[in-house]
Amino acid sequence: MGFINEEMYKDMTEAWRCYIRQVESSLRTLEKEIQQATQDGGQLTQEWIQHVDQVMDELNNSIFSIGEPKWADSEDAELIKNLKIRIYEFGNQFHQIRGQAV
Repeated sequence: MGFINEEMYKDMTEAWRCYIRQVESSLRTLEKEIQQATQDGGQLTQEWIQHVDQVMDELNNSIFSIGEPKWADSEDAELIKNLKIRIYEFGNQFHQIRGQAV
């Protein structure tokens, strides 16, 4: 019985960490998009701003809804904490860009 429980936790941990990595990858992509837009110095369209705003909302919801399962280790906890900090900082940066574009 213990083996099944152990195997189940192993599978769930792997799936959970895969999800976290994918969320982090999406955030990294969005950060690069913003960085590129600010470096180009061009006029940002309302359509682009709305799209980024929607994606940011989805990522924000995903990141802040991530629970820390009991099997998570300190590395996992640190990653979640960093994701929350990054999405918060990204939101502030995007807010400034949106204010300049409008």
